[in-house]
Amino acid sequence: MRTAARNLQLATIVLLGLAACTVTPVLEMTIKRPVGNQAATELGRLAVVPLAGDEAQSLSQDLKAALGDVRLKKRPVFQIVDASELVALSRSHASRDSSAARSAVLAAATAMGLDGVYLSTTQPATFVANEYIKNVQVCVKPDGLLDCDGYQTVQVRCAEWKIRLEADVDLVRVENGELVSSFSASRQVDRDFCENEADIPDRESMLAKARRGIVKEIVSEVTPSIHKSKIRLKARAPALPPAEREVFEGGVEFAASGRLDRACAAWEGLSERVESVPVLFNLAACAEADGDYTRALGLLTRADSALTRPDEDVSKGLRRNRKRLDEQRAAD
Repeated sequence: MRTAARNLQLATIVLLGLAACTVTPVLEMTIKRPVGNQAATELGRLAVVPLAGDEAQSLSQDLKAALGDVRLKKRPVFQIVDASELVALSRSHASRDSSAARSAVLAAATAMGLDGVYLSTTQPATFVANEYIKNVQVCVKPDGLLDCDGYQTVQVRCAEWKIRLEADVDLVRVENGELVSSFSASRQVDRDFCENEADIPDRESMLAKARRGIVKEIVSEVTPSIHKSKIRLKARAPALPPAEREVFEGGVEFAASGRLDRACAAWEGLSERVESVPVLFNLAACAEADGDYTRALGLLTRADSALTRPDEDVSKGLRRNRKRLDEQRAAD
Protein backbone atom coordinates (compact mmCIF):
# COMPACT_ATOMS: atom_id res chain seq x y z
CA MET A 1 0.00 0.00 0.00
CA ARG A 2 1.27 3.47 -0.77
CA THR A 3 1.57 5.80 2.16
CA ALA A 4 -0.64 8.82 2.51
CA ALA A 5 2.45 11.04 2.26
CA ARG A 6 2.88 10.06 -1.34
CA ASN A 7 -0.71 10.68 -2.39
CA LEU A 8 -2.31 12.97 0.15
CA GLN A 9 -1.24 16.50 0.92
CA LEU A 10 -4.25 17.79 2.83
CA ALA A 11 -7.66 16.63 4.04
CA THR A 12 -10.08 19.09 5.58
CA ILE A 13 -13.74 19.12 6.51
CA VAL A 14 -16.23 21.68 5.18
CA LEU A 15 -19.74 21.86 6.57
CA LEU A 16 -22.84 22.22 4.41
CA GLY A 17 -26.18 22.94 6.10
CA LEU A 18 -29.01 20.85 4.72
CA ALA A 19 -31.65 21.79 7.25
CA ALA A 20 -32.01 23.78 10.43
CA CYS A 21 -30.43 21.10 12.58
CA THR A 22 -28.60 18.94 10.04
CA VAL A 23 -25.07 19.42 8.78
CA THR A 24 -23.40 17.38 6.05
CA PRO A 25 -19.60 17.26 6.28
CA VAL A 26 -17.72 17.47 2.99
CA LEU A 27 -14.27 15.93 2.97
CA GLU A 28 -11.90 18.07 0.88
CA MET A 29 -8.71 16.36 -0.27
CA THR A 30 -5.70 17.77 -2.06
CA ILE A 31 -3.97 14.82 -3.67
CA LYS A 32 -0.52 14.58 -5.18
CA ARG A 33 -0.86 12.41 -8.24
CA PRO A 34 1.99 9.93 -8.78
CA VAL A 35 4.69 10.88 -11.26
CA GLY A 36 5.96 8.68 -14.05
CA ASN A 37 9.44 8.26 -12.53
CA GLN A 38 9.32 8.43 -8.74
CA ALA A 39 13.03 7.64 -8.34
CA ALA A 40 13.95 10.73 -10.37
CA THR A 41 12.04 13.01 -7.99
CA GLU A 42 14.10 11.72 -5.07
CA LEU A 43 17.27 13.28 -6.51
CA GLY A 44 17.09 16.79 -5.08
CA ARG A 45 20.40 18.39 -6.13
CA LEU A 46 20.84 18.09 -9.87
CA ALA A 47 23.03 19.33 -12.68
CA VAL A 48 22.37 19.25 -16.42
CA VAL A 49 25.44 18.67 -18.61
CA PRO A 50 25.81 18.40 -22.41
CA LEU A 51 28.03 15.55 -23.53
CA ALA A 52 28.06 15.67 -27.34
CA GLY A 53 26.18 17.12 -30.30
CA ASP A 54 25.60 20.54 -31.83
CA GLU A 55 22.30 21.02 -30.00
CA ALA A 56 23.32 19.41 -26.69
CA GLN A 57 24.31 22.73 -25.10
CA SER A 58 21.04 24.46 -25.99
CA LEU A 59 19.01 21.39 -25.04
CA SER A 60 20.72 21.25 -21.65
CA GLN A 61 20.00 24.92 -21.01
CA ASP A 62 16.32 24.41 -21.88
CA LEU A 63 16.13 21.32 -19.66
CA LYS A 64 17.82 23.10 -16.78
CA ALA A 65 15.29 25.94 -16.95
CA ALA A 66 12.34 23.55 -17.19
CA LEU A 67 13.46 21.43 -14.22
CA GLY A 68 13.96 24.59 -12.18
CA ASP A 69 10.35 25.53 -12.88
CA VAL A 70 8.91 22.25 -11.54
CA ARG A 71 6.86 23.18 -8.47
CA LEU A 72 4.78 21.37 -5.89
CA LYS A 73 2.61 23.67 -3.80
CA LYS A 74 4.67 26.63 -5.07
CA ARG A 75 7.95 25.10 -3.90
CA PRO A 76 10.72 23.89 -6.22
CA VAL A 77 10.98 20.12 -6.47
CA PHE A 78 14.63 20.19 -7.61
CA GLN A 79 17.66 22.24 -6.71
CA ILE A 80 19.47 22.89 -9.98
CA VAL A 81 23.10 23.80 -9.35
CA ASP A 82 25.57 25.66 -11.52
CA ALA A 83 27.22 23.11 -13.78
CA SER A 84 29.85 25.30 -15.45
CA GLU A 85 32.69 23.19 -14.01
CA LEU A 86 31.06 19.99 -15.22
CA VAL A 87 30.36 21.47 -18.66
CA ALA A 88 34.04 22.45 -18.99
CA LEU A 89 35.08 18.90 -18.06
CA SER A 90 32.67 17.45 -20.58
CA ARG A 91 34.01 19.66 -23.37
CA SER A 92 37.62 18.84 -22.58
CA HIS A 93 37.01 15.08 -22.87
CA ALA A 94 34.19 14.80 -25.41
CA SER A 95 36.37 15.31 -28.48
CA ARG A 96 38.44 12.27 -27.51
CA ASP A 97 36.05 9.87 -25.77
CA SER A 98 32.42 10.38 -24.70
CA SER A 99 32.70 7.63 -22.06
CA ALA A 100 35.72 9.43 -20.58
CA ALA A 101 33.69 12.65 -20.49
CA ARG A 102 30.88 10.85 -18.70
CA SER A 103 33.23 9.38 -16.09
CA ALA A 104 34.95 12.71 -15.49
CA VAL A 105 31.63 14.51 -15.05
CA LEU A 106 30.33 11.94 -12.56
CA ALA A 107 33.54 12.04 -10.54
CA ALA A 108 33.35 15.82 -10.30
CA ALA A 109 29.64 15.64 -9.48
CA THR A 110 30.45 13.33 -6.55
CA ALA A 111 32.93 15.89 -5.21
CA MET A 112 30.25 18.59 -5.52
CA GLY A 113 27.79 16.56 -3.46
CA LEU A 114 25.22 16.24 -6.22
CA ASP A 115 22.45 13.65 -6.14
CA GLY A 116 22.02 13.27 -9.88
CA VAL A 117 23.22 14.48 -13.28
CA TYR A 118 21.33 14.73 -16.55
CA LEU A 119 23.68 13.97 -19.46
CA SER A 120 22.50 14.97 -22.93
CA THR A 121 23.64 13.94 -26.39
CA THR A 122 22.13 15.12 -29.67
CA GLN A 123 22.40 13.89 -33.23
CA PRO A 124 22.87 16.38 -36.09
CA ALA A 125 19.51 17.96 -36.88
CA THR A 126 18.11 17.08 -40.30
CA PHE A 127 16.57 19.77 -42.48
CA VAL A 128 14.41 19.18 -45.56
CA ALA A 129 13.01 21.95 -47.78
CA ASN A 130 10.50 21.32 -50.57
CA GLU A 131 9.53 24.23 -52.79
CA TYR A 132 6.32 24.46 -54.82
CA ILE A 133 4.08 26.96 -56.62
CA LYS A 134 0.65 27.85 -55.24
CA ASN A 135 -2.23 29.67 -56.92
CA VAL A 136 -3.82 32.34 -54.75
CA GLN A 137 -6.66 34.81 -55.27
CA VAL A 138 -5.64 38.46 -54.99
CA CYS A 139 -8.13 41.34 -54.84
CA VAL A 140 -7.57 43.74 -57.76
CA LYS A 141 -10.76 45.84 -57.31
CA PRO A 142 -11.18 46.70 -53.64
CA ASP A 143 -14.55 48.08 -52.58
CA GLY A 144 -13.99 49.93 -49.33
CA LEU A 145 -11.94 48.46 -46.52
CA LEU A 146 -13.42 44.96 -46.39
CA ASP A 147 -15.17 44.19 -49.69
CA CYS A 148 -13.73 43.34 -53.11
CA ASP A 149 -15.36 43.53 -56.55
CA GLY A 150 -12.73 41.61 -58.48
CA TYR A 151 -10.04 38.98 -57.94
CA GLN A 152 -7.09 37.77 -59.98
CA THR A 153 -5.29 34.43 -59.73
CA VAL A 154 -1.55 34.79 -59.24
CA GLN A 155 1.22 32.30 -58.58
CA VAL A 156 3.39 32.56 -55.48
CA ARG A 157 6.40 30.57 -54.40
CA CYS A 158 5.91 28.46 -51.29
CA ALA A 159 7.99 26.01 -49.30
CA GLU A 160 7.58 23.18 -46.85
CA TRP A 161 10.31 22.99 -44.23
CA LYS A 162 10.93 20.02 -41.94
CA ILE A 163 13.44 19.93 -39.12
CA ARG A 164 13.99 16.80 -37.04
CA LEU A 165 16.04 16.61 -33.85
CA GLU A 166 17.01 13.44 -31.98
CA ALA A 167 18.42 13.38 -28.46
CA ASP A 168 19.47 10.90 -25.78
CA VAL A 169 19.24 12.12 -22.20
CA ASP A 170 20.33 9.98 -19.23
CA LEU A 171 19.70 10.72 -15.58
CA VAL A 172 22.43 9.14 -13.46
CA ARG A 173 22.47 8.76 -9.68
CA VAL A 174 25.85 10.16 -8.68
CA GLU A 175 26.26 8.03 -5.54
CA ASN A 176 26.53 4.72 -7.36
CA GLY A 177 26.36 5.48 -11.09
CA GLU A 178 22.87 3.95 -11.37
CA LEU A 179 20.95 4.85 -14.52
CA VAL A 180 17.71 6.25 -13.08
CA SER A 181 16.15 7.07 -16.44
CA SER A 182 17.10 7.06 -20.10
CA PHE A 183 15.23 9.05 -22.73
CA SER A 184 15.61 8.61 -26.46
CA ALA A 185 13.37 11.26 -27.93
CA SER A 186 12.87 12.90 -31.29
CA ARG A 187 10.80 15.82 -32.46
CA GLN A 188 9.94 16.98 -35.95
CA VAL A 189 8.70 20.48 -36.64
CA ASP A 190 6.94 21.21 -39.95
CA ARG A 191 6.17 24.61 -41.46
CA ASP A 192 4.45 25.55 -44.69
CA PHE A 193 4.71 29.16 -45.85
CA CYS A 194 4.57 31.35 -48.94
CA GLU A 195 6.53 34.40 -49.98
CA ASN A 196 3.50 36.68 -49.57
CA GLU A 197 3.07 35.84 -45.87
CA ALA A 198 4.32 38.01 -43.04
CA ASP A 199 5.35 35.13 -40.75
CA ILE A 200 8.36 33.55 -42.46
CA PRO A 201 10.01 30.89 -40.26
CA ASP A 202 13.71 30.48 -39.61
CA ARG A 203 15.64 27.33 -38.82
CA GLU A 204 16.66 28.38 -35.31
CA SER A 205 13.08 29.00 -34.17
CA MET A 206 12.07 25.60 -35.54
CA LEU A 207 15.00 23.93 -33.78
CA ALA A 208 14.05 25.69 -30.56
CA LYS A 209 10.52 24.33 -30.87
CA ALA A 210 11.88 20.81 -31.40
CA ARG A 211 14.09 21.15 -28.31
CA ARG A 212 11.14 22.35 -26.23
CA GLY A 213 9.15 19.30 -27.31
CA ILE A 214 11.89 16.94 -26.17
CA VAL A 215 12.33 18.78 -22.87
CA LYS A 216 8.59 18.72 -22.22
CA GLU A 217 8.55 14.93 -22.61
CA ILE A 218 11.45 14.50 -20.18
CA VAL A 219 10.09 16.87 -17.55
CA SER A 220 6.59 15.38 -17.70
CA GLU A 221 8.01 12.18 -16.19
CA VAL A 222 9.14 13.98 -13.03
CA THR A 223 6.42 16.62 -12.63
CA PRO A 224 3.96 15.96 -9.80
CA SER A 225 0.47 17.33 -10.15
CA ILE A 226 -2.09 18.38 -7.60
CA HIS A 227 -5.71 17.33 -7.78
CA LYS A 228 -8.45 18.60 -5.49
CA SER A 229 -11.34 16.33 -4.66
CA LYS A 230 -14.46 16.75 -2.54
CA ILE A 231 -16.50 13.92 -1.04
CA ARG A 232 -19.86 14.71 0.50
CA LEU A 233 -20.19 12.31 3.42
CA LYS A 234 -23.49 10.62 4.19
CA ALA A 235 -25.19 12.42 7.09
CA ARG A 236 -28.16 10.12 7.64
CA ALA A 237 -28.66 6.38 7.99
CA PRO A 238 -32.39 5.99 8.69
CA ALA A 239 -32.40 2.22 8.09
CA LEU A 240 -30.05 1.54 11.01
CA PRO A 241 -31.43 0.37 14.37
CA PRO A 242 -31.60 3.19 16.93
CA ALA A 243 -28.39 2.26 18.79
CA GLU A 244 -26.34 1.90 15.61
CA ARG A 245 -27.88 5.08 14.16
CA GLU A 246 -26.76 6.99 17.25
CA VAL A 247 -23.19 5.77 16.75
CA PHE A 248 -23.32 6.67 13.05
CA GLU A 249 -24.60 10.19 13.73
CA GLY A 250 -21.98 10.61 16.42
CA GLY A 251 -19.37 9.88 13.77
CA VAL A 252 -20.92 12.52 11.52
CA GLU A 253 -20.67 15.04 14.37
CA PHE A 254 -17.02 14.13 14.93
CA ALA A 255 -16.34 14.63 11.20
CA ALA A 256 -18.16 17.96 11.28
CA SER A 257 -15.91 19.11 14.14
CA GLY A 258 -12.76 18.14 12.24
CA ARG A 259 -12.11 14.89 14.12
CA LEU A 260 -12.05 12.57 11.15
CA ASP A 261 -10.03 10.04 13.17
CA ARG A 262 -12.87 9.58 15.68
CA ALA A 263 -15.48 9.53 12.91
CA CYS A 264 -13.65 6.81 10.99
CA ALA A 265 -13.20 4.73 14.14
CA ALA A 266 -16.96 4.89 14.85
CA TRP A 267 -17.87 3.86 11.30
CA GLU A 268 -15.23 1.11 11.33
CA GLY A 269 -16.89 -0.48 14.34
CA LEU A 270 -20.32 -0.23 12.74
CA SER A 271 -19.14 -1.84 9.51
CA GLU A 272 -18.30 -5.00 11.45
CA ARG A 273 -21.90 -5.29 12.70
CA VAL A 274 -24.12 -3.92 9.93
CA GLU A 275 -24.08 -3.79 6.12
CA SER A 276 -25.17 -0.17 5.70
CA VAL A 277 -24.59 1.93 2.57
CA PRO A 278 -24.02 5.20 4.49
CA VAL A 279 -21.58 3.49 6.87
CA LEU A 280 -19.64 1.79 4.08
CA PHE A 281 -19.59 4.95 1.96
CA ASN A 282 -18.24 7.15 4.76
CA LEU A 283 -15.68 4.51 5.73
CA ALA A 284 -14.56 4.36 2.07
CA ALA A 285 -14.03 8.13 2.21
CA CYS A 286 -11.77 7.58 5.25
CA ALA A 287 -9.73 5.03 3.30
CA GLU A 288 -9.51 7.36 0.29
CA ALA A 289 -8.28 10.17 2.54
CA ASP A 290 -5.49 7.82 3.70
CA GLY A 291 -4.55 7.06 0.10
CA ASP A 292 -5.72 3.43 0.44
CA TYR A 293 -7.66 3.29 -2.81
CA THR A 294 -7.78 -0.51 -2.83
CA ARG A 295 -9.66 -0.60 0.47
CA ALA A 296 -11.85 2.34 -0.55
CA LEU A 297 -12.82 0.50 -3.74
CA GLY A 298 -13.62 -2.66 -1.78
CA LEU A 299 -15.87 -0.78 0.66
CA LEU A 300 -17.64 1.03 -2.18
CA THR A 301 -18.18 -2.29 -3.95
CA ARG A 302 -19.83 -3.63 -0.79
CA ALA A 303 -21.98 -0.50 -0.59
CA ASP A 304 -22.96 -0.87 -4.23
CA SER A 305 -23.98 -4.51 -3.65
CA ALA A 306 -26.21 -3.43 -0.77
CA LEU A 307 -28.09 -0.82 -2.83
CA THR A 308 -31.68 -1.38 -3.88
CA ARG A 309 -31.58 1.64 -6.20
CA PRO A 310 -28.79 3.65 -7.86
CA ASP A 311 -26.73 6.00 -5.68
CA GLU A 312 -24.77 8.63 -7.60
CA ASP A 313 -22.30 9.22 -4.75
CA VAL A 314 -21.38 5.52 -4.69
CA SER A 315 -21.10 5.39 -8.49
CA LYS A 316 -18.80 8.43 -8.54
CA GLY A 317 -16.70 6.93 -5.76
CA LEU A 318 -16.25 3.67 -7.68
CA ARG A 319 -15.12 5.53 -10.82
CA ARG A 320 -12.82 7.85 -8.88
CA ASN A 321 -11.00 5.12 -6.96
CA ARG A 322 -10.65 2.87 -10.02
CA LYS A 323 -9.01 5.77 -11.82
CA ARG A 324 -6.60 6.44 -8.96
CA LEU A 325 -5.66 2.79 -8.72
CA ASP A 326 -4.95 2.77 -12.46
CA GLU A 327 -2.70 5.82 -12.01
CA GLN A 328 -0.80 4.12 -9.21
CA ARG A 329 -0.27 0.95 -11.22
CA ALA A 330 0.91 2.96 -14.23
CA ALA A 331 3.44 4.75 -12.02
CA ASP A 332 4.72 1.42 -10.66
